[in-house]
Amino acid sequence: MEIETPRCRLRPWRPEDKTDLLRHADNPKVAQNLSDVFPSPYTEADADGWLKARAADEGSCTEFAIEIDGEVVGGIGVVARDDVLSRTPAVGYWLSESYWGQGYMTEVLRAFVPYAFTATDCHRLESWHYGWNPGSGRVLEKAGFQLEGCLRERFCKNGEYTDGLMYGLLRDEAM
Repeated sequence: MEIETPRCRLRPWRPEDKTDLLRHADNPKVAQNLSDVFPSPYTEADADGWLKARAADEGSCTEFAIEIDGEVVGGIGVVARDDVLSRTPAVGYWLSESYWGQGYMTEVLRAFVPYAFTATDCHRLESWHYGWNPGSGRVLEKAGFQLEGCLRERFCKNGEYTDGLMYGLLRDEAM
């Protein structure tokens, strides 16, 4: 499964993405805006583990590499949840710092949303960002997500408390 946009291609992760992944993921500024599951520094062992886990899950692709001009420069995916959130996966994404502020992530997210609704048969998508990263909020809003609330000092990242801004998008708003 691949998703094409005017400037990008979303495709499953491949073992040969390791060099690009290490080049773009090993950046403290990228990791600063993600959960601690995304390590910093980003090592070869991290890349190997990530790519091995994706290769083992070929049946249902819910996590994609973002490719620009033949190079993998980021990732996007949905994380399934269970219990009362089973129809509400979380959307997460990251992009190499060298591509920030150029509209790539908005383009990617707009193309990814219809796929996410179809692939997961969900009712709602959710995403959040740290208070210090308003650019991510602008990306979400441009892709149709609505700001639903600010959870004060919800996260502690690198010893600093920050707000969590929660966004949601319902299926009938996106389709």
